[in-house]
Amino acid sequence: MKGAWKLWGDLPEPVRRELRAIYRDLRREYRVPPSRLSRRLLKAAAEAWAVADAVSGEAAQVALARRGGRGRRPSAGQVRTAAKRQGLQLLTLREALGRLEALAGARRPPTPDELLDAANRAIAEDLARDGDE
Repeated sequence: MKGAWKLWGDLPEPVRRELRAIYRDLRREYRVPPSRLSRRLLKAAAEAWAVADAVSGEAAQVALARRGGRGRRPSAGQVRTAAKRQGLQLLTLREALGRLEALAGARRPPTPDELLDAANRAIAEDLARDGDE
């Protein structure tokens, strides 16, 4: 997709590099057709992925500090809050990936594996019909 390098230009280089890597991975995985809508959905999904990753790490850190930490430990409420943030962010990520999947499924050409599967099914159906006659 042309113009992906213009995304997140206002962010620091390490953050921008990570977001662009997620963007490329999602684009490669879902094979969405190049369009303004797909670019926006890929951008939103990449951001949701990065935030979900960070929030999940924080939730794990808080829970582990509560269970086995020394000194000042997070309260049970802080653990619940971190877990809730994690759950909400994972839901956001799941919805973003679902939108990408719907867009890719609606417009993308079939993969070679999908074409082979369809051909094999057609051959099997023909053989089954020939055996019945």
